[in-house]
Amino acid sequence: MGWGCDCECALYLQKGTGMEYREDRKGQRLSILGYGCMRFTKNGSAVDLDKAEQELMYAIRHGVNYLDTAYVYAGNEEAVGTILERNHCRRDIFLATKLPHYLIKSKAGAQKKFEEELRRLRTDYIDFYLMHMLNDVKTWESLVRIGIADWIAEKKVSGEIRSIGFSYHGNSENFRALLDAYDWDFCQIQYNYLDEHSQAGREGLEYAAKKGIPVIIMEPLRGGRLVQHLPQTAKEQIASSGLFQTPAEMALKWLWDQPGVTCVLCCAAGPTTPGCGRPSGRPSGPNPGSIILRTGACPRHAACTASEDNILWVKFWPSAQAPGAAPSRPRCPAPCSPRNGASWATPTAAIGTARSVC
Repeated sequence: MGWGCDCECALYLQKGTGMEYREDRKGQRLSILGYGCMRFTKNGSAVDLDKAEQELMYAIRHGVNYLDTAYVYAGNEEAVGTILERNHCRRDIFLATKLPHYLIKSKAGAQKKFEEELRRLRTDYIDFYLMHMLNDVKTWESLVRIGIADWIAEKKVSGEIRSIGFSYHGNSENFRALLDAYDWDFCQIQYNYLDEHSQAGREGLEYAAKKGIPVIIMEPLRGGRLVQHLPQTAKEQIASSGLFQTPAEMALKWLWDQPGVTCVLCCAAGPTTPGCGRPSGRPSGPNPGSIILRTGACPRHAACTASEDNILWVKFWPSAQAPGAAPSRPRCPAPCSPRNGASWATPTAAIGTARSVC
């Protein structure tokens, strides 16, 4: 993967001078880091709207343009819709949500749920719409029999649904069969270096890539397990590799190094207070499975006192352009040693140690 600068801090500079984007089947440019809204912080039983707004808008202002939510995430769609409406940025992002097909028995039922989602999200269209937890062909065929395929076609013609896909938690064999059962625009799978050979796995990812189907990744940090619960030995090997600042960065780079991956969903806390890994004004760290969007000078050229393992060093270029618009990138501001095309592949020893314990 090209970094735009052949120097020691190329990995940081790539993220420090412009968000990366990858195209879907329609040529739409999706940020490689997407925002998974499922784990918004709660205030009692309700979403902490002020905190969610601060974090989500920080991500959007710094180049994230793909947001993922779902009908069954309690209070989540309503929160996302409120935040986007308040900040007048619905047209600046790609919005993904999901149909709870397991709660419907008819085409009319699907329409009712869809209209409710539009109201919650304060929008008149969904960019990326998914069949939520569609795990086998038999279930899809049942949906087809009640008219869901025809309903999808109608919504795509009207423009209310722009792209159709499904989220998946089954095995690789069923995943391949589902990909072949319909002309999907995209799909979403749980995938990380611990799940490389479970669920859809690498085999499913590569099959989707051969068919030209974009893949959105969920649970890249295994709900925080690949960050907060790594053995100390693995953390030390990651730190000594010279390639990564934190376990979170390693886990995400392992995914981004695979060309079949289009966008990786993370819950992201930010902005951060200089010198610490915690969100500004908050006494405790982010939710499990989240990352901290850390801004500041390149850690290879400036000291940092942060020690949290879930920091992803980024300084995404703020852009008010249309979704996917990549800004120009300045050159490396500090003298660096050439890498001569060296790979940013994840250290095998660290991966092996992490897998053996997690």
